Amino acid sequence: MYKNKYFCIVYLICMFFFQKTHGQDAEFSQFLNNPVYLNPAMYGINGGPRFIANYRNQWPELQRAFETYSFSYDQHFDKISGGIGVQVLTDNQAAGIVKTNLFSGGYNHLFRVSDNTGIRVGMNAALIQKRLDWTRLLFTDQFDQSTALPVNSVTTEQLPDFSSKSVVDIGAGFIAYSKSIYLGIAAKHINQPNESFYNSYKSTLPVRFLTNFGAQIRTKRGKSTYISPNIMFLSQAKFKQINGQLLLNTSPVLLGMGYRHTFNNSDALIFIAGIQKGIFRTVYSYDNTYSNLRGNTGGAHELSLIINFNDGKKAAAKRTLKNSIDCPDLL
Repeated sequence: MYKNKYFCIVYLICMFFFQKTHGQDAEFSQFLNNPVYLNPAMYGINGGPRFIANYRNQWPELQRAFETYSFSYDQHFDKISGGIGVQVLTDNQAAGIVKTNLFSGGYNHLFRVSDNTGIRVGMNAALIQKRLDWTRLLFTDQFDQSTALPVNSVTTEQLPDFSSKSVVDIGAGFIAYSKSIYLGIAAKHINQPNESFYNSYKSTLPVRFLTNFGAQIRTKRGKSTYISPNIMFLSQAKFKQINGQLLLNTSPVLLGMGYRHTFNNSDALIFIAGIQKGIFRTVYSYDNTYSNLRGNTGGAHELSLIINFNDGKKAAAKRTLKNSIDCPDLL
């Protein structure tokens, strides 16, 4: 009960500030397992066709505080010398009091630097729809100040002008890569859409800048075993974050650890485990929170299912892509 009250207080404070300030994106600890969300330049980088499903449950001890679902498809096409990608994402906050749906799609073009090195430049457009269930919110004037129990069904707080808001969002990205290394840069919300539920307040989505870098280092045990260090830097308004991960792939098992730091404080230690068999790859991760919310939230669980028809022995034998460039396996 205490945890639920604690969450409600925190959430209402956030709602007050939300009216006048800025929104912020959903995030995934397994950023490489959600390439369509990460960077439009990564559409089709691994050939494909590729289908990915992602699920993230953040702070499970607070009864569905943040739940995010994502489904995406991407593929490289020789005829257009590039890749396309589409995605559907749903983000539920406070058990659906605030619900965000995102529908996005885009294209990138591949520029061949050499036989082993390529650069992709891409853009995407998204429709973002946000809904607010005002009837499920409780404000301070609805509680008895001595008992902290709800006594009034009606609040004097200003009703929102909209219960649903839809905006168009624009993003762009770049990635340079070879079989053993990559460097990506991306920006979301370039047009900074206003997603406020109030006419009198502005709540813009700040531009989200992202840079990520990684490598694939083969070991002496064979082609199927490698170590992959990866790092991502993210900046959105005053929010800044670094996510560093070290992954070990020894087919068919994938193991890894990561550390996420938000500049102001340590955020979480990330544990990663997965398995790949043919065209299927399944990865689970757990965020062990180290911030001030450590004892109240339960961390975060994340699950990714990837189906890449460009993987597997039969697909490799029939592969016909001529203009594509091989990338690190985890991309």
